[in-house]
Formats: sequence, C-alpha cells, structure tokens
Amino acid sequence: MLNDSDLLNIIISNLKSNDKYIIIKDENNHIVFPNKFKNIEEINQLKKMERITYHKKSKEFYDELKDNHYSVKVNNITYNNKKYVFEIIENINLLKKFQYKSNYDLTTKLLNKRAVLNELDNCIFNKDGSIKSLSIIIGDIDFFKSINDNYSHLAGDRALLKIAHVLKCNKDNNCLIGRFGGDEFVLIFKNQSLETTINKIEKIRAEVKKLNIEFEDKVITNLTMSFGVYNINEYFDIKFNTLDDIVKLRDKIFGYADKALYESKQNGRNKITIYNKQKNTN
Repeated sequence: MLNDSDLLNIIISNLKSNDKYIIIKDENNHIVFPNKFKNIEEINQLKKMERITYHKKSKEFYDELKDNHYSVKVNNITYNNKKYVFEIIENINLLKKFQYKSNYDLTTKLLNKRAVLNELDNCIFNKDGSIKSLSIIIGDIDFFKSINDNYSHLAGDRALLKIAHVLKCNKDNNCLIGRFGGDEFVLIFKNQSLETTINKIEKIRAEVKKLNIEFEDKVITNLTMSFGVYNINEYFDIKFNTLDDIVKLRDKIFGYADKALYESKQNGRNKITIYNKQKNTN
C-alpha cells in the first residue's frame, strides 16, 4: 500500500507544472510540500504564496510587478484517514497561452482539428436547443503539393495564411473555421439555410481564385479550392445516451462532406458539391 509520502509524490508529479505553484498542508496546517528548500528566496516565495492563499482563497488576484493574473484553488482529500489541503495557485496568463496552443493551428491561427471536433460535438449535443440546422463544409486546396514542390514549403505556408485570411473575412457569429491539417479546412455553419451556405462558400471560392501570392521574387496565381458540403437538420430529435453516439454521428457527418469533396475533385476541381443521399450509399 502507498504510504502518505508516496501518495503526495504521485499527486505532485501530476499537478506540478510551469503554470502552477502548489502548497500541500496536513490537517494540522503544517506544510508537507514543498518540504525541501534550496535557498532563502524559495522560502520567502512560499511564505508569500501562503499569505495570498490565506486571504484570496478561490479568487483571482493581480501581480503588478510581473504583470500576471493568478487564481487560487483549494482542494481537499482524505487518505489513510488523514486530511490534506492542496492550495493550487495558477498563472492565468500562462494557462491561456497553453490553451491557445492546444486549440489553435500555429500556422494559420485558425482552430485546429481537436478544437473543431470538440465544437462540432457541442453543436450535435445541442444542450440548450438553440441549433436547428448545421452545414459542414470541407475545403481542400487544389494541387497544393505543386506549390510546395515548385516554390518551397515556406511558399505553401504563405498560401495557407492567405486562404485563412479569406476564410476569416467571411466568418460571422454563426460560423466556425478550422484547419484539419495539410491543405484541408473545415467550416461549420449554424442555423443558416443551405442556399445561404452555398452563397458564402461560392464567395470564398471566387476570392481564393483571385489571390496573387507574392513569395520572394515570384507570384503564385491561379490558386483554387474544392469544397464538399453536407447539410443536416434532422438529428435534433435524437436522444444521445453516450458520448460514443455523438462521436459516431460526427464521423458520419464528416464522411458525407468528404464524399462530396471527393466528387468535386473528380469533376475537375474548383467546384462546390452538395452531398446527395440519393446519389450516394451510406
């Protein structure tokens, strides 16, 4: 069986990171972590943090000297009939940076695949009942590999940035945009008619075609995109029992949009194709 010291070491190893400062006390309010100090500065820092947690429990505070926001969270656990208190001071500035990196694509500054999937799951779950229809669009840059091969990967990144800018300029509050990786983008339109969705995607397609991308002493022109669209409005009466139900439906939705994109590619590229259930088998 783990002794109390082992338990504390396990919890510390899971909680401690650059964005957190942790103080652990026993039921007599004695500090059990940190229990070894390297220098007087560390001791003074600990005492300072103790004073903060005593006066600011479960609140946020601002450190003017370091221009940082912090929050303090207090957690209690019992192990082997002993009580421990964990006072966790989180650096909100760093946490926001970590959250940004985990949710956004660093090249285009759009949502990344993980974040898009999470947002779509929330839309499907539709907890507040505010969503009545969804359109899922997958867009792919035509012959993107040739840009990397003929101009370099830096030129490819420049093209991705320019296209991301076009997508952002056509975004509104009912639209989510993300990069799935490579040259593939995903758009999710909420509560918009299929006709409105197609008009917006057509505008994006036309603007991409007009792009002139300057790179070093060259100009990349004739850039085009192909799109696959799937509109869904019939699932909102479904009762989801597990997360797997939502994930399965999400995968099916993306599958339909992907089939429509494949059809756009097969029919000459630079096109928008709407998934048609009558033409495709499930």
